[in-house]
Amino acid sequence: MSPEQTGRTSKSIDKTTDIYSLGISFFQMLTGELPFKGEINEVIYAHIAKQPPTLSKFREDIPKAIEEVVQKMLKKNPNERYCSVIGIKKELEFILKNLGNEEELKDFKAGKFDIDDIFAFEEKIYGRESEIKIFKEKIESIQEKDSTEMIMISGVSGIGKSVIDSYLY
Repeated sequence: MSPEQTGRTSKSIDKTTDIYSLGISFFQMLTGELPFKGEINEVIYAHIAKQPPTLSKFREDIPKAIEEVVQKMLKKNPNERYCSVIGIKKELEFILKNLGNEEELKDFKAGKFDIDDIFAFEEKIYGRESEIKIFKEKIESIQEKDSTEMIMISGVSGIGKSVIDSYLY
């Protein structure tokens, strides 16, 4: 499961979630191992916070370019993963075509052939530093007093009310 599927991050589930899962499948297919093992909570934590081991840790014969593709698929931040499986397919075809040509693959960078076919806004608030500062100060004040108070956020749709909680903690 991708970090955002754990329910423990503020990221939305989108098509890059499937790309993360495909990356896990590729990892297991190429190494015979899962990148993270342990109790369920340890595995969930690892999917959120730990970088997966490199493929070369398990098999030295896997080309560096393939390793880069899988590592990009397994990025924790969905915005750093591939945007589409078309990009992954094109890169794997490029690698397959050039397997015998070390010079061509030497400077390979994952994401070169990636195509983002959907225009989307990043889940980040811009220009609200003063409001976030007020919220943080109010929360700290409430915690210091050990009191109970309510903070309400209002405004028109689309201004980032539902995203602000990730900035408060």
